[in-house]
Amino acid sequence: MSKTATLRREALNEAVVPKLAAQRLLESVVAIGDDATNLSQRRQAFLAVLTEVVDADAGQWAWGRGTPNRASVLPVAIIDCGMSRTQRTALASWVLDPEAERLFHARVHARRGKQACITSTRQDIIPDAEWQARPIMRQCLKRAGFDGWLHSVRYSAPDTWSSLMLYRKVGRIPFDPQQAELADLAMSSVTWMHSTNEEILPPHALVGLKPRQRMVMLMLLDGQTRRSIALQLGITEDTVSDHVKAIYRHFHVGSASELAAIFLRGK
Repeated sequence: MSKTATLRREALNEAVVPKLAAQRLLESVVAIGDDATNLSQRRQAFLAVLTEVVDADAGQWAWGRGTPNRASVLPVAIIDCGMSRTQRTALASWVLDPEAERLFHARVHARRGKQACITSTRQDIIPDAEWQARPIMRQCLKRAGFDGWLHSVRYSAPDTWSSLMLYRKVGRIPFDPQQAELADLAMSSVTWMHSTNEEILPPHALVGLKPRQRMVMLMLLDGQTRRSIALQLGITEDTVSDHVKAIYRHFHVGSASELAAIFLRGK
């Protein structure tokens, strides 16, 4: 088995991780393989397996740039599992909310310290009482039908990260420590679930794009039409077109396919 596709075998013997679940993750890594030309498909397949193993209703994998307190922490590319476009848009509005920057990204970063990888449940980051008192974040997730989450992030460079976000629907019980350990095992061990050298853009590449333009860019890369983007964001198609033109000018491209070639080289 390739070193770049090996889970920590010692975890199979740790009481904190269910042996059968860890074994299934190990087997899925072997079955998916290590074909460097099929990076996006491998990530999609492993995300689907991990979502099922930890009993999540949906999942997202993303990579991006930014460090709390220094720059906005926003994704460049996203892969998801079990999610509708409406849910993606609701979650994107949460990511762009300033409260998410203060209460989520900054706290995760502080909790991570000097570790390369950290995995947290919603309760680890925002206790129940505070969660109920923070309506903006809670309502953004509720619009997507979710309440609980399990989050794992790994920094491959000081300002370049890959993250895994697994969600449970409103009314379900929270993720438990064993499920958190499984997610941590996956993100810390499977190196092709980290952002790679071919994907990493210079830090200045995203400077100058407004948060709303980044959201439009992600929806455009998701294959959505300008009309669909306008309806979901509550803006006019002309405004969407203005954002798209600004994005194309910024990256010196003339189409969505040229933009995708820059950001989704893994595909």
